Amino acid sequence: MAYFAYHLITAADYLAKDSLLSKFEKWCDLHFDFVGDFLRTAGYPFPQARPEAESFAVDVDGSLSGKGSADLWTNLPHVSNQLDVLLNSTQLGEFLLPNSSLIFKTIIGDCSQQC
Repeated sequence: MAYFAYHLITAADYLAKDSLLSKFEKWCDLHFDFVGDFLRTAGYPFPQARPEAESFAVDVDGSLSGKGSADLWTNLPHVSNQLDVLLNSTQLGEFLLPNSSLIFKTIIGDCSQQC
């Protein structure tokens, strides 16, 4: 859960990076704190500080993102279509951490031929 929450937080930061909000970094930090507090209140072990979350995400990317769960990535384009969310698979592949990106690019490439 923390791994996916980390990606939601960083995706929001990434998508809003061209924002005209003053003190944008402060708003990003507040968003991180809000989501983290929400998860911790629900009993999920989510890091208190962003560097800890980044390190955790890198560890998960290195150890848990394997072919065993690759089929789950095929759900992402289908879900985004159902929600009318414009999803550029190339950009998403570049956004993910290295191992997750490789698995995503591989499975989405396979899916485009078969799905």
